[in-house]
Amino acid sequence: MASSLNDRKYASLVEDNKTATESNINTAHGQVSAAQYTAASPTLANGDFAFLRMTSDGKLMVDTEMTVDGNVIVDNVAMYATNIADSSTTSFALVDASGHIQVDIQSAPVAETTPQDISHITTAAVAASLVIKGSAGKLFSIRGVNSSGSAQYIQVHDASSLPADTAVPKTVHYVAAGAAFSIDYLQGRSFTTGIVVCNSSTLATKTIGAADCWFDCDYE
Repeated sequence: MASSLNDRKYASLVEDNKTATESNINTAHGQVSAAQYTAASPTLANGDFAFLRMTSDGKLMVDTEMTVDGNVIVDNVAMYATNIADSSTTSFALVDASGHIQVDIQSAPVAETTPQDISHITTAAVAASLVIKGSAGKLFSIRGVNSSGSAQYIQVHDASSLPADTAVPKTVHYVAAGAAFSIDYLQGRSFTTGIVVCNSSTLATKTIGAADCWFDCDYE
């Protein structure tokens, strides 16, 4: 077999111009598929024919380069993206032996409250109020019972101690007479001074009631 597909014999297989001395070759267009192993890539000129290339163990060599939108090129060595505004600016990323692009993923650390960070406090008996925390913190839940024969409001104040009547609460919850209640802040409600819970006969401002509530709270 000739060493080059540019030889006249092989060119005739794909061109309808065989010579008279090549009587064993069809006059119609033909097609040939062949492959050979070469250690180095060939250098071809425009219009040259060439063999397909094989690896040393007989596998067909395929160039895995792929261009997407003219801006991203992925090949068997590296991937680079070209800045659309400045085509001279490129950045490279590695591709592993399996052809997977290696991506460096970074994320900012997120502060999370874990169960061991959460504290618990409860009243020792029915009461009108409870100082949950005397300094800044987060409130996660209040569970309790209103043992009064009347409905009343459960208020939460941003304070380090029980504030005077007429103080404005940070949150308010209505509880029916004799009812149990559960107030939950799944992400935690922040208080800058402290956390105090109390009952009140009025909604918008504090009017302390009797010692007739049970409070059970989770906080940080």
